[in-house]
Amino acid sequence: MPGKLTSFEELMLCQHTTGFPCEFFIRLRFQGHLFPERFEQAVLDAASRHPLLAAGIVFRSNRPYWSSHAQLRSSVVWCEGEDSNAARAMPALDISRQGFAIWVQRDQGCSDVWLQMHHACCDGLGGYQFVRDILLLYAHGAASLADATREAVPALPRVDAKLLSRRGGFNMSSWEFLRMLPRQLVGVLGVREYLSRRPLPLLPHRPAALESVRDVYPTVLSNQFTLPVSQRLGRLAHSESATSNELLCTVLFAALDAWRTRRGIQQEREWLRMMVPMNMRNQRDAAMPAANVVSAVFLDRRGVDIADTKGLLASLHRQMETIKNNRLGCTFLFSLAARRYAPGGIPQALQGERCHATSVFSNVGRVLTDIDLPETEDGLQCGDVLLKSTELVPPLTPQTCVAFGATWFANRLAITLHYDPRPIDRESAEELMQDVVRRVVVAAERGEF
Repeated sequence: MPGKLTSFEELMLCQHTTGFPCEFFIRLRFQGHLFPERFEQAVLDAASRHPLLAAGIVFRSNRPYWSSHAQLRSSVVWCEGEDSNAARAMPALDISRQGFAIWVQRDQGCSDVWLQMHHACCDGLGGYQFVRDILLLYAHGAASLADATREAVPALPRVDAKLLSRRGGFNMSSWEFLRMLPRQLVGVLGVREYLSRRPLPLLPHRPAALESVRDVYPTVLSNQFTLPVSQRLGRLAHSESATSNELLCTVLFAALDAWRTRRGIQQEREWLRMMVPMNMRNQRDAAMPAANVVSAVFLDRRGVDIADTKGLLASLHRQMETIKNNRLGCTFLFSLAARRYAPGGIPQALQGERCHATSVFSNVGRVLTDIDLPETEDGLQCGDVLLKSTELVPPLTPQTCVAFGATWFANRLAITLHYDPRPIDRESAEELMQDVVRRVVVAAERGEF
């Protein structure tokens, strides 16, 4: 079991409060009813393959450490009927005990599953590793790993817990590290811009108390795009010499700017900032259990920059190419490591009411592609149930009151909006989400965005 938390894990732990849990969700929608005993056994067996999800965090000499438990708990809550509110009363996780919980609502021949996962344990891609194992184990009868033979679970990928020791590094050899260092000079400029600019929250507001309890949690809006729209969006990005991720960033910036403009609170010279998680995995990490192998980059744009959406897309593409070519995902991790040894450490960096990002956009790309289960036009056949769709829901912070998630499953794009209902009412959130959906559809069908 890994001992001390990495800098990124400590940041996620320090951001976690009752009022603003540092948790993300993965939603799975099935056609058919999951069988509780089989599903819970699959969850337990899958969790045993991912030590950080099954562990808790304890403090020794005021420093956080991972601590394994003698026995796993299934942490699955079952709700029946359309009047149940499984996904609307989730308490914040107690990370001292375990890093995940699962909520299942069964109704009218369908099962709606919410995986609640603490971000100190893993990132979104790590969460989907956990999902992959649950689906495989459920489909193959959820045989106990202690007794399983190769024939019982033929497609379960290999995991190596020893690789977790790599999760806090930069996933490169010493020579690669030395070659990369000069490129970080470009990142120094980015750090200066990050510190000098003052991005605004989506809506001016006084954040709720850190220990307040939300009546409804999480508050999520989502949209599953059709196969033709999803395919055309990819072709449009290619024709613009950009990626679909950059195209979606363009759409989100435009929608956020328009939402603020309609309320008379957006000005041309004010900064909006989008925090975008960046996957840091490489081939050497293929067998690593679920973990945080991720960094973050920050995209800043003003209203005057957003007005020309074609120019905005081109500028975002140039910025992302610079980030990739110079490995500037490492800059954020360098900054965290340095902050850890500064007075007050990482907790001190989170003090105050400064807005660090207007929004979050987490795009995990194509998910569940490396899974040996039958694919259909409608989804993934998992034994006696069919997985129809899946969505990712990123966490919020006090001044970041909206977060978008994107997944591609069965060649279809899904986008979620997680919003804080204390400063933003549902009607206003729906207005924002509808504008995002409209812009994606118009971009796909007309090439306009």
